[in-house]
Amino acid sequence: MINIIGMAQEKMNVTLAKAEHGRAVYTESLRKQGEFFKRNPASFKGEKKTFHAAEGQLEDPTKMGHTVVATTVSEEIKRLVDKSLLPYLKDQFAIEATNAAGSARVPFVVDGINLGSLSATELLRLKNILTDENLKNLIANIPVRSDSEIWKSSANEDYQGRADIFETPRLEGDSFTTITDTEILLDPNIDKEHLPSSYRPITKEVKTTIKRGSYTSQKFSGEWTLRQKQLVQERISKLMNAVIEATKTVNDTPTMEPNLAADKLLGYIFYGNE
Repeated sequence: MINIIGMAQEKMNVTLAKAEHGRAVYTESLRKQGEFFKRNPASFKGEKKTFHAAEGQLEDPTKMGHTVVATTVSEEIKRLVDKSLLPYLKDQFAIEATNAAGSARVPFVVDGINLGSLSATELLRLKNILTDENLKNLIANIPVRSDSEIWKSSANEDYQGRADIFETPRLEGDSFTTITDTEILLDPNIDKEHLPSSYRPITKEVKTTIKRGSYTSQKFSGEWTLRQKQLVQERISKLMNAVIEATKTVNDTPTMEPNLAADKLLGYIFYGNE
């Protein structure tokens, strides 16, 4: 537990009550966030399309539209961590630290990051957290953007102050359409003033390409890359391996003499010995 000078430590009964409530919030938040990632992929995508019709031409609705990225993976995870995950983990591990006071501990270091000095019970709690199905589902459902397109941090005015929005290059071009007319071919061997009733003229199709207008198109994304998602999964795997190794180490620590006089306890229960 962290001791802050000038700040009184929270009482155990208060922390227990907070952790009990926080556990339900933690579990439900993980579940809901995983469902949101899975069922709302469009919330992490945006697109801006414009069309300027040429003179005498109609607008093309299929080339017009503006959808703003509603949220991003990073924004959703930060909100989840700040409001649900971090408060619960702090309370839960404060309880574990109190219960494990005096127990053997081992340094818990992963990728050079010192995550604390944990007891066997704390390591078990951490293992249960890392293997939580809700956490696995959340990570599995994180939306990812296409690797087949070029993305860079967006400078679009719609996303000022949101560093985790990305955009594709802005496409520009002209839109064309083809008009088909039928042209009658005249036969020089037939008098057009005295055509026979059975005469069937020879025709051909004449196609003319005209410009309908100019368009622009650009995509935006608040999704993660596939690599970002894979790195989270890899880090959880590293943590699990570290938990296993740390548990082996702490379990190899010699046991201490019990503080309880077991013989006197049993003698009192069964014989009333002092």
